Amino acid sequence: MHSRHLAASAVLAAVLAWTPSALAQVTVADAWVRGTVTGQKATGAFMQLKSPADVALVAASSPVAKIVEIHEMKMEGGMMKMNAVDRLALPAGKAVDLKPGGYHVMLMDLVKPLKDGDTVPLQLTFEDKAGKKQTVEVQLGADLPKIWADRNRLIQIIVNLVSNAHKYTQEGGHIIVSAEKSTNLWDPGGAREVVHI
Repeated sequence: MHSRHLAASAVLAAVLAWTPSALAQVTVADAWVRGTVTGQKATGAFMQLKSPADVALVAASSPVAKIVEIHEMKMEGGMMKMNAVDRLALPAGKAVDLKPGGYHVMLMDLVKPLKDGDTVPLQLTFEDKAGKKQTVEVQLGADLPKIWADRNRLIQIIVNLVSNAHKYTQEGGHIIVSAEKSTNLWDPGGAREVVHI
């Protein structure tokens, strides 16, 4: 999955040093950001985080976006909703996945398009139980899914999603689609694909 970025993003992220008693180092692996198409102003960043001690991801920033937040996507009342969260816990020794359809870092109000193959810097801020913070800098590889590059296919998916959805509403600046009614998002050849828009 996203093999061309794995080697570069299996990062022992560069921690901006505190003191000899600095927080235990958080490691970042499989880090990537979804590339964008013309006019798109937001995208998601994904990775796996692991810390040897209990910490929490409490903030993120990037020079490519004016707003960067930690988000969670989950089903609520038959509807997929995306909400910002203040912090994401990293239990000691446990890998925490930031992935499409779950927790992720949301980059909004992008200052430029993110082309396939671009490198995107991202700063992650972690806090331990004592309130001490550390910043980890990660270089993300931008990956534009093939389906996004096919404008006609993308339009077809959006039309199918909206026309077949049970309902869609807007909350807090996000479009929320309820797919209680069956949606037809399969390839013409019958191969299943999960499309995160």
